[in-house]
Amino acid sequence: MLNSIQKVIKATWEETGAKRNKLVEKQEKKIISEVNISTTGQYILYKFERNGQIQMPYLSSARNVKKISDYVLFTTKKDTLFVLIFELKRGNAYPVEQLKATEILSQYFIETAKRVSKKGFKKVEYRKIGITNKAVKKVSKPRKIYNENNYVQLTSKHTVDIKALCE
Repeated sequence: MLNSIQKVIKATWEETGAKRNKLVEKQEKKIISEVNISTTGQYILYKFERNGQIQMPYLSSARNVKKISDYVLFTTKKDTLFVLIFELKRGNAYPVEQLKATEILSQYFIETAKRVSKKGFKKVEYRKIGITNKAVKKVSKPRKIYNENNYVQLTSKHTVDIKALCE
């Protein structure tokens, strides 16, 4: 399943090596948020921003057109493809625009993977995760705190447990 996604998205955008185990938000070369990833399963992590710029040359520079989230992680559990969309923020802002735009972009990747590989995914679930550097109420089971838009807010003090986010 995951290899069909890799055939659609250029390897340039995939986080590999040590970068693959952390989500990092920088502002003017200073780290403002950093989160470790914990999982036992396979996953692919993409970051579509390089050098402070979203690389989508086919889109205009009109306001909010290129606004997408920091990371997209694809993983599977049984017959379900999980798409975890991460936006790291300073403060406790709710990054709704970026998360929604990235969900739409991810849907395009998935539909293209289906078309090209001639294989479908039985089920696709999206999780939108906002990570802030401000404290939020600590909850032991992340699946209990998703709202109706499949959104959960965590702090950069959490370790992101991919397995728990796919419950």
